[in-house]
Amino acid sequence: MRQIAYLIVALTALPYQTAPAQADSARDSVGHGHRPRPPRRDTSREFCHEARPLPECPGFVFTNFGVYVLSHPNTSLGPLRFVADWGVMPNVDSHDALGLSMFASIDEAGIAMGPAVHYRRWLDRRQSVEASLGAPLLIAPGEIRNTDLFSEVKWTFQEPYALSLRAEWIRQGYQAPRRGRVSFGMEIGQTPGLVLTFVGFLVYLGMVMAAAAD
Repeated sequence: MRQIAYLIVALTALPYQTAPAQADSARDSVGHGHRPRPPRRDTSREFCHEARPLPECPGFVFTNFGVYVLSHPNTSLGPLRFVADWGVMPNVDSHDALGLSMFASIDEAGIAMGPAVHYRRWLDRRQSVEASLGAPLLIAPGEIRNTDLFSEVKWTFQEPYALSLRAEWIRQGYQAPRRGRVSFGMEIGQTPGLVLTFVGFLVYLGMVMAAAAD
């Protein structure tokens, strides 16, 4: 009976004897240059600026800038069009993404700004096809109506570079008949697209000033 009592006391004291030994071992490891690693940051739920499908990114922001050539220009400004399109696009699954954006377009008809909705289908982690639909809300000098829609089909052949086809059905002036316009161009996103948005705006101002001087 006495032996059983001794055994119970020894088992009860065992955790209190091993805990200081473990603490001493931890202090020794820190003293020899082995510091405990901080917890790893979980980035699986953060939006990316470099577009990728799931599971790499739950979604991404895009800052696209494109230069287009109009099919039938009718002013002295020429066939060029500049489009900036900034927005967010959550990935629905590993193959599909849906998004919203605000675009600004500068061309022969003036400046137009408005919202657009996007659907993207991932072909692989760097290639995708995308369709979008939008309408201008803010217009200057007012030759395009708010009811005019545009649609766009885009192929991103190597992120962030894409080829795009843009189709519109517009009415320049309230009494003019509607006409179709098609433009084809190339877009670039991420940081280069952000920088080129401001560069393109300055180029357009220079073209307008040159046309006014003639």
